Amino acid sequence: MSEQLEVRISGRDFGISLKGYNEQAGAEIRELFAHNNTDLLTLLRAYLDVVHKKCELESKIQEVDSRIDLSMQRHALLASAQNTLNDSPLDLDSSKPSDELATNLESTFIQEEQHTPNLFDPLPQRQESPLTQKDATA
Repeated sequence: MSEQLEVRISGRDFGISLKGYNEQAGAEIRELFAHNNTDLLTLLRAYLDVVHKKCELESKIQEVDSRIDLSMQRHALLASAQNTLNDSPLDLDSSKPSDELATNLESTFIQEEQHTPNLFDPLPQRQESPLTQKDATA
């Protein structure tokens, strides 16, 4: 097992020492040998416990990395939106009162709304397909 865990977070390399984990595994194995409890299964369990802790550490590092990436993406989107707002200010005609602008805006949205069907609305007219007309004449 390597003494150093190399990880890459947001494009930067970091080294995390695993010396503590390796020392723990060594101490557990020495303790097992000291008590003449040297069956292979017990040694394997001690080793796998340390490997599991290493994997948990790697998982937490990846989780932090993904949070950093998401945070950087949000920051970039907010900066882009702010730049867009700063570069193109709203073109408001100063001669029109704000109430008139609000009315125009409301009418625009009202025109775009779709009519929701009602139970009592008349059914749309259906055109018969040429196939059904041929069957009726036969």
